[in-house]
Amino acid sequence: MYTAHYHRPEAISGETLNPASSDASKIVTLANTARNPENKRKLQHQRFTCRLCGQPVHAICGPIKVWHFRHERGTECHWETWSEHESLEHLGLKRATSLAVQKLFPGCSVTFEHIVPEAKRIADLLVVTKDGDEIAVECQLASITQEELELRTESYERQNYEVIWVFRKDRVENPRAPLFKGFYDWLFERGNYVMLAEPQYSVVEQKLGVFDAQDAP
Repeated sequence: MYTAHYHRPEAISGETLNPASSDASKIVTLANTARNPENKRKLQHQRFTCRLCGQPVHAICGPIKVWHFRHERGTECHWETWSEHESLEHLGLKRATSLAVQKLFPGCSVTFEHIVPEAKRIADLLVVTKDGDEIAVECQLASITQEELELRTESYERQNYEVIWVFRKDRVENPRAPLFKGFYDWLFERGNYVMLAEPQYSVVEQKLGVFDAQDAP
């Protein structure tokens, strides 16, 4: 897990705060936090709670692994399996996507791990445009079924979210693995946004059904 509420606001360089949060409880995102001794000291002396279940978590700031939050021993979180077993590859894709959407939607805000309780989902990213439009972003590396993709997309849309899906470009273009190509085709027909990532996670924007990759901003 890379985001949590903190309750003793002390500036952490490189952090991402949710502008909708109160001064007493803001959101810190370790995915964007500069790894230096000063930030490590601050993180280890602050009180954090899980954004998903409200129970205590603490920052793990080791020299090798990506900094992250971990639940205290003896606590149970309904979302623990999802939130604490995210791969480094998936985190890297989320980081690259967060930069890409800021270019695609100038002036937008981006929040990691946004909870959509009505849809019973956690979006990898929430994008809020200058006009106030809300976009749920799903970065999909693992194989899922066509039915699951459609259910996720439609569950967000029922809550008035636009939806962007992010896939690895090589998987969409692989003729031996047609699963992701099927996702792409379904989204194309609906006019959804799709972002295709190179293996190095240089993300290419495409608005399906509207313009091709070479026309993307």
